[in-house]
Amino acid sequence: MADAYVELRFDIEGLMRSQCSTELESWKMVPEELKKSMVGELLVHWDVDETDEKQQKLLERYI
Repeated sequence: MADAYVELRFDIEGLMRSQCSTELESWKMVPEELKKSMVGELLVHWDVDETDEKQQKLLERYI
């Protein structure tokens, strides 16, 4: 199970590097539309369990 969290985090960070400008100093500066698009991309590959506190913290932290 721990490996799945590492993989999810890796995918989240990869999306951030590929889609977010390096000029953005904070995740709060990323437009909501882009955040929603990135979550949509994650959901294609991941079955995110909304009741899993650990998964939710990862998503909230990065997205």
